[in-house]
Amino acid sequence: MPPLCHDDERSALLQFKESRISNDFYASKFDCRPTMASWKPEEGNVDCCSWDGVHCNKNTGHVIKLDLSHSCLFGSINSSSSLSKFFGELPISMGNLGSLKELDLSQNGYFGQITSSLRNLSQLFFLDLAQNSYRGTIELSVLTKATSNTTSQKLKYIGLRSCNLTKFPNFLQNQHHLLVLDLSDNRIHGKVPKWLLDPNMQNLNALNISHNLLTGFDQHPVVLPGNKGDLLTFDLSSNNLQGPFPVPPPGTIHYLASNNNLTGEIPSWICNLNILESLVLSHNNLSGLLPQCLGNFSNELSVLDLQGNNFFGTVPNTFIKESRLGVIDLSHNLFQGRIPRSLINCSKLEFLGLGNNQISDTFPSWLGTLPNLNVLILRSNIFYGIIKEPRTDCGFSKLRIIDLSNNRFTGTLPSKSFLCWNAMKIVNTSELRYLQDVLSLNYRMDSGEVGNAAKGNKEEEET
Repeated sequence: MPPLCHDDERSALLQFKESRISNDFYASKFDCRPTMASWKPEEGNVDCCSWDGVHCNKNTGHVIKLDLSHSCLFGSINSSSSLSKFFGELPISMGNLGSLKELDLSQNGYFGQITSSLRNLSQLFFLDLAQNSYRGTIELSVLTKATSNTTSQKLKYIGLRSCNLTKFPNFLQNQHHLLVLDLSDNRIHGKVPKWLLDPNMQNLNALNISHNLLTGFDQHPVVLPGNKGDLLTFDLSSNNLQGPFPVPPPGTIHYLASNNNLTGEIPSWICNLNILESLVLSHNNLSGLLPQCLGNFSNELSVLDLQGNNFFGTVPNTFIKESRLGVIDLSHNLFQGRIPRSLINCSKLEFLGLGNNQISDTFPSWLGTLPNLNVLILRSNIFYGIIKEPRTDCGFSKLRIIDLSNNRFTGTLPSKSFLCWNAMKIVNTSELRYLQDVLSLNYRMDSGEVGNAAKGNKEEEET
């Protein structure tokens, strides 16, 4: 029979319960659950390990995890649970849970200072304080002033997303076992400190510093940590970073650096990332020719997003038959020449964006054999000639959006195309995974002109 929970830990949980009150407004708004309704020792339920949201070690009976997410409580908050929609400061009543391993305070409205009791959680390996900026800033002085002897050195996951941070917390320097670090969506400014890229951070699997105000790196050249376990995901998107982009370890899977001021060319080392799945460098100031390996360096690549840069030359004709590419967006660059015919090998392609370049070619009817193509954007190029009647097999069977505007096509769009493009006539939002940005564009639907976008939806079909 599993051991009962410890008296001091049960008392701490009950003290926590007494300091909360339910908030009916948030309960109705956020679909909250009455987790603590089962915490009633007066009714004979004295084993806190059986209470909703409480998880205990099966051998020792110590509370190791609390999940009170989406409980919509109101009051001052203890530092030992997964609490949603709470407001107030963090008191010390939960410092007795010394065996706690997972602390999730994410998606709340905490403000004020995290209590010193957090120092007592020496077994903690999971700490998530994300999205705690609803009523002010989260003060991390307890953690930033903590020494290596007082803060858990076993932390493997730290989530500090949306906490109104303005600088990198110093306590992170001592966390050498980290696997995941999320500092996204804050107001951290200045440069990325050298210690974050230190060899002591070689265990990192995921580093997210996106949506901040960062301008650069203290260390040059910037070589990212992760040679031990490989930095699988690196996200520095939506900052003000300048200069060349950092060199990731060869085991990187997701490299996300959009919406910065990065400059220079895509270096040859990109060809070494042979298990990369996502390469997103959109909306920077990158330039130069694309590496010839770009279409074949990784059999795993599914997203290639280089839109909004200054790349020029021709798009490499090196896309391989084993390609898993589902999204290719090269729009808003300076590409010339023809559409690479090797794109016919990308049988999984769903989104192809080539708009706003200087591509000169005839209408690529051969792309109609791609079985999954949903979106084809060719606007604002130098496409020319007549768009011929579709063959009996039609082609473009999954096409939902096509934009041919601002080109040099002649003639009219064959009426048979509208009869063939059946996917345009059906609205199924569950399938529109890659279309959100495109759907938000303001297309002009002037009738009878081949130079305009052709779109289809249920309303147009009914009219």
